Amino acid sequence: EEYNITLTPDDPGFVETGLASVNTKKSIYLPGEPAEILMVVLDRNGYLVSGAEVTLEVMGPAGSVSHYTTSEKSVTETSSGIYLAMHEKTNEEGIYTLLVTARSQSVDSKMMSAFEVSSDYPFDILRDVPVTVDPWQEPFSSKIRLVSRSSVGGSGLFDFTEVLPSDFIVTDSGGADVIVIDGKKLLIWRGVSNNTVVGYSVQLPLVTPELYSLGPSFIDYYVDSKNSTESTESTETVEFRFYEVRPWYLAADPVYSTGVANVS
Repeated sequence: EEYNITLTPDDPGFVETGLASVNTKKSIYLPGEPAEILMVVLDRNGYLVSGAEVTLEVMGPAGSVSHYTTSEKSVTETSSGIYLAMHEKTNEEGIYTLLVTARSQSVDSKMMSAFEVSSDYPFDILRDVPVTVDPWQEPFSSKIRLVSRSSVGGSGLFDFTEVLPSDFIVTDSGGADVIVIDGKKLLIWRGVSNNTVVGYSVQLPLVTPELYSLGPSFIDYYVDSKNSTESTESTETVEFRFYEVRPWYLAADPVYSTGVANVS
């Protein structure tokens, strides 16, 4: 009898079913901008699985569904256990839901995620981070480019916060303040300017297979708001917080690190 389980990083069930994870290179896209979707397949022992049967469903905001499969070659294996699909039907604004299913002799797994399409959002948070790492190798490094798409008030600077599991050991904070709140480890870069690249290195726990979520990260920023009366005009600086739409999923693979997603 076949069975399928939808997995999250908090669910240890992938030890029995294997693991399929899914990420998009950006959490928000502009209308008409193709969404690049990366999938990772690990077996019950945490090893990358080549030649898996991978199916991806993308549901648009109005309920339309697009299907991508390895059998039809609309999902391609870019390297062992790393799979890619391009979704180009992004003209409609709103939330797009992703469902990836992976099957092989040692995998029977599903996972869901999402991305957003919007013509008006304040920041791009562009990750250059692996989709899978070997925790027994040296600490893994992450770089994030922060691009302001609108006018930031005050000094034009903003604060960026990366959100990590609390059991990650930060070996290089990249100049960020490191604090632990509510079971999460926060790396906070203050006074960041447009188009800055921040980076850090962390050591993962020596546990495989495992699935971790990085983020959703967020940006605290200010916008100048003008207040007018019949006789006066004043400017008020208002604080806002912008979040990534979804976290980045990082799979721990005990063999080797591969599948770096270079975001540009």
